[in-house]
Amino acid sequence: MTAEQPPTVRTPLYRRTVFWLVMVIAVLVIALAVTAGVAFRSPGDTAPTAGTPAASDPPASTAEPTQEPTDPPATSTPSPTTRAVAIPGDCRNIYTKDWTPEMHGEVLNPAWSLEEQNANTGRAHDEQFATLLDATSEITCAWHGPYGGNDMMLRTDIARLTAEQFDGAVVHAQDLGWNCYEELGGTRCVTETAMTADGNNGYSYFFRDGIWISTRWTNLQPDGYTHDIVKALFGN
Repeated sequence: MTAEQPPTVRTPLYRRTVFWLVMVIAVLVIALAVTAGVAFRSPGDTAPTAGTPAASDPPASTAEPTQEPTDPPATSTPSPTTRAVAIPGDCRNIYTKDWTPEMHGEVLNPAWSLEEQNANTGRAHDEQFATLLDATSEITCAWHGPYGGNDMMLRTDIARLTAEQFDGAVVHAQDLGWNCYEELGGTRCVTETAMTADGNNGYSYFFRDGIWISTRWTNLQPDGYTHDIVKALFGN
């Protein structure tokens, strides 16, 4: 006797239909989602293509570069010139007043002092100053005894120097150890010997604007003498 076969189980038709329907719906949903994503993507989300600058990159400037301002050409400034000072030709004009009352009987340029053999006696401190003064002095004004030399005298020479001579004279006075200092717009250098029973003597050199006021004195140095000459020549 043949055994009975179990009945074949068949999936109902409606279940297969539902399965395929679900699959179709799922595909449609996915397709719609993809389409919607593309449709709603903003233009800024588009990746830049080759040759197109990215949105975040600033546009290249097309303006011409600004040139740096240039300084105006330098102009030369003229160097200050030495003030021209007139040296008087008359000894009375190197002063602003008559100094006779303060000279203790000495007189200005007595005839005997103008003789050639006496003209250069004791006019400068050393050979270097004497040589320079002989070459540059334009006027000599000396106070002596009326009839001859005595234990008092005062002699002033006024010279005009070149810039080189001017600087060299000041340096030489400093090298000799003289007391040099600024005064009345110029440089004054002074020296004197120690006082003895015979008195003392000394030199006063004043330098300003190319002018050298050279004074030698022996037991005669009236107060304000050099200052008065400076005032007469320079006005102050």
